[in-house]
Amino acid sequence: MPPATKISTRLLLFRRLLRLLLFLLLFLLPSWLCYKFWNGPHMRIWNLEVEGENRLSSLAVHHLSDLHYGLHFTDLDEEEAERRLEKHPWIQEANVEWDFPSTVRVEIVEETTHALLAMEKMWYVNENGIPFRVASPLDLDYPIISGIPNSWAKKHPHVVKKIIDESLHILQICTQTPYISKQKVSEIYFQKNAGFTIILRNGSKIIFGFYPPEDRIERLTQMIESGLELSSPKQIVLDAEKVAVVMPLN
Repeated sequence: MPPATKISTRLLLFRRLLRLLLFLLLFLLPSWLCYKFWNGPHMRIWNLEVEGENRLSSLAVHHLSDLHYGLHFTDLDEEEAERRLEKHPWIQEANVEWDFPSTVRVEIVEETTHALLAMEKMWYVNENGIPFRVASPLDLDYPIISGIPNSWAKKHPHVVKKIIDESLHILQICTQTPYISKQKVSEIYFQKNAGFTIILRNGSKIIFGFYPPEDRIERLTQMIESGLELSSPKQIVLDAEKVAVVMPLN
């Protein structure tokens, strides 16, 4: 083969090889860069922001959510994290969102205690009338729903729920007046044969029976505005149709 032909062939092979290398470089380099970016620290969780916590600390919420620093965003399961958080008795609702590129925002709604329920143990009761946690001995400054037989929790759960709901309703109606604040109510006492009685912190007893509390509170309000004093302990019987009986208590 003539020398010129050999040189031409080698040049052609070199050009083809150069084109192949250039093609591989243009294809592989972006792919490699994308791979490094995808698996690098930029696509991982490095910050957890918590909102709505009061009783729980941000550290506790972080632990409960089981979201680890360095977790790749593709491994983030917001719904599963929400389910884990909502298993805690103090968390009523949780919302977990990924904020590109490396932040997870957790917003929680904590339970609020509206009363205590005395049944075998002392329980916190939320605004929906649901006992959600055994009460702490250091945090018992709430009205107590009492008098419900312990055996009813298993035998008559729907009746127990109805009693709790009615107790909270009576408490709400009472505290809507300017004369009975929630802080003055010590106990909502239930008797299966006599109905509901509100016991104030000064020892006064306001007997509602099974009557709708709105009418009874209106009658009590009229009595107070006519001169009835609640500063000293009294028993006020409101479970009659048209009359009310007031008796002093020692």
